[in-house]
Amino acid sequence: MPTSARRIRRLQPQVAHHNQSNSGKKSGEEPPHTKGQLTTMDNTITLCGNVTNDPTLRYTSGGAPVVSFDIAVNQRWKDAATQEQREKAMFISVQAWRGLAENAAQSVRKGQRVVIQGRLDLNQWEADDGTARSKHRVIASDIASSMMFGTTEFTRVDRRAAAQIAANTEEPQGEAPPDAQQTPGAQGGEEPF
Repeated sequence: MPTSARRIRRLQPQVAHHNQSNSGKKSGEEPPHTKGQLTTMDNTITLCGNVTNDPTLRYTSGGAPVVSFDIAVNQRWKDAATQEQREKAMFISVQAWRGLAENAAQSVRKGQRVVIQGRLDLNQWEADDGTARSKHRVIASDIASSMMFGTTEFTRVDRRAAAQIAANTEEPQGEAPPDAQQTPGAQGGEEPF
């Protein structure tokens, strides 16, 4: 029997015993919420920052709404050597799709403090000059107003009523509005949405 097969057999009883154990936490034991489950890599990120530009709403060629905007996440600390307050800003692109995109386009404004939850994504494209470009961004699954320095009001959107109104007033399905027919990246090496 190959060595690797022996190792696997030796490990199996330990793993089975480990996964069946529900009593007190032992050194090296899995957290209770993952007992008996294979853990996966998680790419969820939550950021709180100030919106640096008004959202731009566009539509894909298939008619799906997508909104893009940027936030500044500020880090402040006191320099131990000089005792001075220091600050560093990190600028992050945010993108949201479909209903969240439409809601963000109507609600988010430059200067607003928001909380973004989503996944980190690396957008890669080729510029007009043939050079490879890339940029990290967050694909938002949720966007909220921060209430640290202000108040907010929530209004529920009735998607069925909105879809009915849109069907009577929008262009034929599958066609993007004329101003969204051209995607960024078609000129000047800008990042495509």
